[in-house]
Parts: sequence; C-alpha cells; structure tokens
Amino acid sequence: MTDLTVEAFLVDESAGLERIHENWEDVPLLEDVPNHDVLDGSLFRFRGMIQDMPNPVFYFSEYAVQNVTTGVVKKRCGKFRSSLVCEEGEKLLLDEETSVSSERRPYYCVSVPGLNSWARLASRTRQELPMKEETSSVKRPADDMEVDDESQVSSGEGNKRLCAVKSPSETSGMVTDLHCPIPTGRDAACVVHIYDVDDNLKVNDVVDVVGFVYVSGADQDDVDVPPSLAPRLHAVAVRRNPSMTINVDVSPSVRSDLHLALTQLLLGDHLAADYLICHLLSNVYSRRDVVLGKFSLNLCNVPLDPLYTSGLYDILASLVPRSHFFPMSLHNMNTSDLVPVKDYNTNRLKTGLLQLSDRTHFVIDETKLEIGKLQQRGVQNVQVLNTLLSDQTVNYDFKFYNVPFHMNIPVMVLSEGKSLLHCDAVVRLTPDGSFAIAETLEAVRSYLKEPLLSHARRYLSESATQEFVIPDDLTAAIQNDFVEMRRIDSKITPDEMHTHLVLARLLALSHGQNVLTKDIWDRASELERLRRARL
Repeated sequence: MTDLTVEAFLVDESAGLERIHENWEDVPLLEDVPNHDVLDGSLFRFRGMIQDMPNPVFYFSEYAVQNVTTGVVKKRCGKFRSSLVCEEGEKLLLDEETSVSSERRPYYCVSVPGLNSWARLASRTRQELPMKEETSSVKRPADDMEVDDESQVSSGEGNKRLCAVKSPSETSGMVTDLHCPIPTGRDAACVVHIYDVDDNLKVNDVVDVVGFVYVSGADQDDVDVPPSLAPRLHAVAVRRNPSMTINVDVSPSVRSDLHLALTQLLLGDHLAADYLICHLLSNVYSRRDVVLGKFSLNLCNVPLDPLYTSGLYDILASLVPRSHFFPMSLHNMNTSDLVPVKDYNTNRLKTGLLQLSDRTHFVIDETKLEIGKLQQRGVQNVQVLNTLLSDQTVNYDFKFYNVPFHMNIPVMVLSEGKSLLHCDAVVRLTPDGSFAIAETLEAVRSYLKEPLLSHARRYLSESATQEFVIPDDLTAAIQNDFVEMRRIDSKITPDEMHTHLVLARLLALSHGQNVLTKDIWDRASELERLRRARL
C-alpha cells in the first residue's frame, strides 16, 4: 500500500478506496514511523480519539497553474494535500474562473487513552517504509496566493478561515503538550483533515483513519501543535468506533469459564463474580428521564494489600480493550485535573483525566484514601466523580459556563468499607476461606490463557452491545414484584428498583439471551436478596 500516491488516488477515487478497504490492515501505521522519517504525501493509518475539534478551514479544491514560458494552463486538484503544488517555471492562477474554494474539517486526535497493550495495533507491513527525499516541487505558501479578496470567501463564515502559513516567529512559541488524557510516554497525536464532513463525529469518538500524511511545510489549521509533532493526515477513509477484539467464534462455555476465573480472583466469592461480569457488560444504550444501561459497582471489604487491588486491575485490563486505574489518594484527589478546560488564549480544549472514549473501564482504588483533608479541588473532584456515576456526564469547564458531555464509562470502586462515592450496586466481598493473594493472582493469570482469553474478550465485547427486549407478558409480573418489595422494605428507592431491572438485563445478556425470561428475573431477584443481606 505504500505505492499509492495522491496523484494515483485522484485518478480513480472509487478504485483507490476499494483497494484501501481491502488492504486496510496492511496500511503502514503512523505510530510505527518516527515523524522525521515520514515522506510527505505517503499513505498511512492512524487510530486515535478525537480530543478537540478546531475551526473548519477553507482550501482550493480546484486551481490552475500556468507555464511562464509556454503559457499553457493546467487544472489541478487541491484535495488531500497540505498545500498547493506549483512546479518550477509555473505560476498559480487563483482567480474566480480557475479556482474553487471548498471546506474541510480538522479533528485533533491523540492515542486512544487507556488502551491496553493487547489491544494496540500491530503493523503487518514488513517492507521498508517511505523516507523523506528532496523533490522538485515547490509548495507555495498561502501568503503568496493573493486570496484575501472577500469575494473568494463566503460571507457569514467568520469562524472559518482560508489555509494560511504561520511564520517561523509565530510557530517558534508553539506548545508541545499533546493533550493526552492519560499520558504514557509513547503517545502520538495527529490532526485529521476530513473532506466530506461527517456531522456524526464528535469529541471522544475513536476513529480509525487512512490518508495521506504531511509532517512539514504549511501549517493549515488552528492547532498549536506543529506538524513535526502532530502530523497532518488528509483522510480518504474513516471508520468510527472500530472493534478492538479479535473476531473469533466464542466458545459456549466461555461464561462459566470466565465466572470460574473471576470467582478465584474475588477470593472464592461466587456472588461478587456474577456482579462483576454484569458490570463488565454494562453499556449506556439510551437516555430518557434516567440513564439506561449504566451499572457502577462498589466492591467493598477488599483486602488492604496493595498487591491485591493492582493485581485485580491488571487481570481486568487483560479482558477489556480500554481501562484506567486511579488510586484515590488525598494527593491525587487534591491535584488531579479530572475535567477538560477550554483555553480561550489558544482556542484549545485542555484535556482532563476523564476525557475518555466510550466503554473505557475506570477502576478507582479507594483503599488508598488516607486520613486527611480534601482541599477545594479534591471536593470538586469528588463531585465530578459522583456526577459521572449518577448521570454518566462530565461537565467540561468552558470558563463562563459548563458544557455537559455524555459519557459511557463503566466505573468500579474498590474500598475497605462502603465507598464515599455513590455506586449503583454495593457488594461486600466475602472470601471463601483463606487465600494467599500472590498465589491466587498467579493462578488466575495461568488460567486466563489462549484461547480462553480471546474468547472472553470477544464475549464481553459482543454481549455488551446486543439488543434486548422485555416481553409485555413479563412486565406485569415485574411490577407486582416491585410492589411486593416496597411492601416488605419501604426503604427501597425507585433508583434501586431501576438497578434491579438493569441487573436482570445484564444477567440475561451474560447468558447469551436477548429476551428477559422469568427464570432470569427470578435469578436477578435472588442475587439482589443475597447482596442486600451482606450489607
């Protein structure tokens, strides 16, 4: 795929797209190549999360050049390029008769935050990647284009601008912060320019993009990170929220096998293992008066040994593509920037820890919370976490007002006593006998090996997104059960009844059923009875 150039693609875009989609996995990964080795105009693939959406820019989709010697005029296309191409001995013709101004939308993307090592892309291309070389083409800066005439820019589009080159004095002070929510030391950033604007793309979406990349020359957008650090990728194909698990046929016994492993991980607690599987499948599927599908979990009475909480997280991270472990210490609560903030000086969205893509599992270790005082930021961070838990919303700070961003983040809290955060289900861990933590964790790791590991990953990914139906004939029985529950215990709240219904849905999905049955409903009711009896 390294032989496909912009010129060849523009000759027959349909054939080029067909070839790209057929060989998607063989397109070289941008992260695999040092930016200084990237040849401008080469075809690359980048997978990342949309961290910010800069203003749209104008470009010349069509323009003309004239040979200064012969006077011959040639039409050229400006798509998928960082600047206009004007060969030596040619001059640009940018009048209304020879040029067409169009719009493209830049998206600032960063490495997917919280992406676990097993879910990272591995390039299948083993041949030598394209390297920089000198060309005879001269890229003409927009300052020489004489396009400032208002007649060439549609009126009423003040928030959009024509491509313009920043001078060295303007770029020398650019920041080098890549705005990654969870920095890892090997993060990458990329500004993706999309020509056929997709209104469905939004901040925090994960995109898998193939396009032509430029790391030098004109800087054509409002992004404060230079192309040498955040290459500009001019997209020809985009896949939104791609699957990150291997496509395998899931074994029928995968749930029982996974339940056995999680029971061992939870020190022999079968009840906690059932709730953990349901939590791992939780997925916000609708928003009405309440958020439908969320199922946050508080596992309390966990061992205070730090080896246990970190080991438990590591095993969960081997099962889900994206996750993050947050030790809830006083220091972290008082110093962490959880919420993204709009910086009007740079017109950028400064990231925060909770700027995450959908279904990034967030594990909070509350056992790290020591005695001390929460400062103002710490108190605010507790409020932020509780809002995430209750509404699956993070209010981004735009200085003069907050902008609510809907999230889909499964949150689990590990704590000694009941958490100070408000989770949907609190399960008191009850070990079945005595366990040596180090040996227990090692035994679970030894059990969760291939092919079970790939089956479990696929099972969790597919089951979480299945359609689900509650039959009409079961609705009346559920309502009667709720009435009886309230009669027995008047303290049961509507939220608890809603959580009960969510548990039944997740339990059914975990057993491969997309229609709620009376047996599953009764089993969910029994799990809830056993859970409450422990508190």
